[in-house]
Amino acid sequence: MARADDAMMVTDRLMPSFFAPRPRLQGSRPLSAGQGGLFLLRNSTQVGVARLIGLLPEKTSWLRMVRDGLEPPTPPAEIPIMDLQAMAASRWQGVAQAVKQGRKLLLVIGEECGERAGRDRLPPELLTLTQQLHCPIQFIQGIEDPQGAPHFWLERPWQPEESLKEHPQGWHSNLLHRLRSSFVSASLELGPQHIWQAALGSLKHHAPNPISDSTGLVRTPKELLLQSRVLAHLLSQQTEPGESVGLLLPSSVGGMMLFLGLIVEGRIPALLNFSAGAHGMRSACRTASVGRVITSRRFIERAGLQDAVKHIQRDRPVLYLEDLKQRLGLGSKLAGVGKFLKQDRLGGGLPPTGFSADDPAVTLFTSGSEGQAKGVVLSHRNLLANIHQIRSAVTLHRHDRYLNTLPMFHAFGLTVGTLVPLIEGFSLHQHPSPLTHHTICHLGRSWRPTIMAGTDTFLHNYARSAEEGDFSTIRFLFAGAEPLRPRTTELWREKFGVPVYQGYGTTECAPALSCNTPGANKPESVGRLFGGIESRLIPVEGLEEGGRLQVKGPNVMRGYLMPDTPGHPARCQFPRSADGEVGWYDTGDIVTLDEAGFIIIDGRAKRFAKIGGEMVSLALVERLAEQLWPDHQHAAVRLPSPSKGERIWLYSSHSQAHKSDLISAANARGKSTLLVPERILFIDALPLLGNGKTDHQALQRLAEKALNPPSTS
Repeated sequence: MARADDAMMVTDRLMPSFFAPRPRLQGSRPLSAGQGGLFLLRNSTQVGVARLIGLLPEKTSWLRMVRDGLEPPTPPAEIPIMDLQAMAASRWQGVAQAVKQGRKLLLVIGEECGERAGRDRLPPELLTLTQQLHCPIQFIQGIEDPQGAPHFWLERPWQPEESLKEHPQGWHSNLLHRLRSSFVSASLELGPQHIWQAALGSLKHHAPNPISDSTGLVRTPKELLLQSRVLAHLLSQQTEPGESVGLLLPSSVGGMMLFLGLIVEGRIPALLNFSAGAHGMRSACRTASVGRVITSRRFIERAGLQDAVKHIQRDRPVLYLEDLKQRLGLGSKLAGVGKFLKQDRLGGGLPPTGFSADDPAVTLFTSGSEGQAKGVVLSHRNLLANIHQIRSAVTLHRHDRYLNTLPMFHAFGLTVGTLVPLIEGFSLHQHPSPLTHHTICHLGRSWRPTIMAGTDTFLHNYARSAEEGDFSTIRFLFAGAEPLRPRTTELWREKFGVPVYQGYGTTECAPALSCNTPGANKPESVGRLFGGIESRLIPVEGLEEGGRLQVKGPNVMRGYLMPDTPGHPARCQFPRSADGEVGWYDTGDIVTLDEAGFIIIDGRAKRFAKIGGEMVSLALVERLAEQLWPDHQHAAVRLPSPSKGERIWLYSSHSQAHKSDLISAANARGKSTLLVPERILFIDALPLLGNGKTDHQALQRLAEKALNPPSTS
């Protein structure tokens, strides 16, 4: 591909960089004439401020914070300025008077609002100022569109309720959430509309950090996209436009190329969970109306999936990556390179005519931990929104190195483990299985990652298998998909000095909804909701605190494909809430929210037992056992009870677990004895799904069998 790279360098030099488009103001209308108010602009240069004030209504002044001993920035002469002495006791009086007189003020929130504090803390001056002013606030974001033209995005004016300002933590959380939401809105409206377009944009803005996998394959982002384009041309001859195409591959460079090659040609990848077994994969193909499946002979042989593939082939053809490569002739290569140079590099990778950001991008499948797996259809907008939401909350650097051990069929493995590194331009290593603990520990030492993520089960096993120094370069370690045990956090801190940040998400939300970060970490919580996400708690009978969490936002799925009503991803259905509203997704989780916006998960709604009229969380039962026996696994199930309605049994890998110890632990911690299970059953190891979650259905079957043993007569 050397000649192709040379050609691309020439086209880069010929790009019309001398053309400087005029900035535009987009979004909502600015505050009306005669109305005082505050504009908040995040991280902008003096040139940016000058351009913006020229677009805003008259009488808008730059509100400049002046600190003793520091020379304030000198703006162009035409910009009206109002200086605010940061340490003066009467600093707010002049500002308040100016606003009352109908003057509009622009405050630029600089680096102190985020980069150094993990994007979790706002400047104290901003908090105090906004608490003192009784006026509308309008957030502004400066952003470039995919062609490099500068724009400013205005959110709708917000008139805060005075009651919000009475609680400093709640006010800070509310203001920060709105600031992040404005960034997400601006990025979605003015930024790339297609995953391929976003990936191309990374070539212009980021260094060519390598993308590698455990087969030894290494590609620069440019090589990856070019070869994806070549592969796309070949795939267009093997598949139909808009076809749902199954992908049966591990996390790898080749898997990324196939995924990107399909979406750039308007096909919809359906990422099959190869840990679901032959029946599960065949059911998923039927649910998503998959026309054909693409896989690799080498992968099938190593994973022992030959019988599963034969099962799939009963309904649809299976294409092998090795055969596709043999069909890749000179004509296909030239055609792919030509499209890459003409459409992508010179044309900016504009989506095809008639494309909408809400078109299906991918079909994933739920874990099936509580029933038959459903198809979850995510649009380009859903995936891009989640990427922007993560960017607005987590400080990512171009020098970061992400070690992804989660499969791409896992929503976190796709969005966070694959698309975020690709689009944000940092190094990525794809490893095919989270189960190879010793290999992953070796990668921690040899590849030196700075970011990793996984389930509690996987992270606990890595820490136990690793030697001192294996993961010493990690700066962000995220846990999700199941509750994070204190013992896992302790292991990572003791062995490597690495904190574990618990997050929360669902496949239906593309997937991330919240996470703890260095600047805002409440270990018993799963962090605060990302920007652009609205939430509400639906009361649950029998619970005095908290409620059933429902969310709404641009990352929430396009809809479901149901196993009993299969169909094409474009015809998916979004479930209506109990009150008939569309757009609110019911997570099925019972949560409480504290004053600062942190989410504490009490358990799944389906994982509550009603004992004598009291709602008891199975997750809290498990948590009590984990506190008493932290080195063992525990899982609770509910069963019918003729006297109390329901009963709780606990499965534990601790052979000496006794009910009397749990009673003592509950009393010592001031917990209800309802958290003590009726019976404790020993199990060598909890059954797990392919994504690392506990297989609750398997445990439920075991418990029901133990409760009602088969007759021997």
